[in-house]
Amino acid sequence: ALIKEMNERFQQVDKRFEALIKEMNERFQQVDKRFEALIKEMTSLRVEVSALGGRLGRGFEDVIRQTLSVVAGVEIKEVKRLIMWDDVGEVYGHPENVEFDAYASNGQKFLIEVKSFAKREDVLLFSKKATWAEKKLGQVNKILIAAYIDDDAYRICSGLGIIVVSRNIVPKEPEEILRL
Repeated sequence: ALIKEMNERFQQVDKRFEALIKEMNERFQQVDKRFEALIKEMTSLRVEVSALGGRLGRGFEDVIRQTLSVVAGVEIKEVKRLIMWDDVGEVYGHPENVEFDAYASNGQKFLIEVKSFAKREDVLLFSKKATWAEKKLGQVNKILIAAYIDDDAYRICSGLGIIVVSRNIVPKEPEEILRL
């Protein structure tokens, strides 16, 4: 009688497991469908962002030309992205390409960095890259174009001789800092 009762309990447990497995499989199928839909959306979004980037890229040179005209009173015919090879590793600590968003010249040379939001680290890196590039290019005018820049970064720019073109200087928010 005990064996029969145990067998019945095992059968009941087996049925519950089978029902649970069936329910889990159905849920996994639903999750798979959601993931497939998300992947399609992400792919579509990537295509749209790429297309937007292409349109922005075509207008980028014009924006830089107009900015240089207004800020520096300089007319520039050609603006290009600049990539230089640092074979010694002065900028990043190992040999690497050093990239600038834009380079323009008409006798004067301009290195331009473009940021949506410029922070202290962005300014310091741009300054380091520009100082390194000056060894190869000669004196350059450093220009940072930013939709927003925090006030700390703005102060650093003026100390480093970087011309800032920005609509908004944002006060840096206080934060808790652990200094060691």
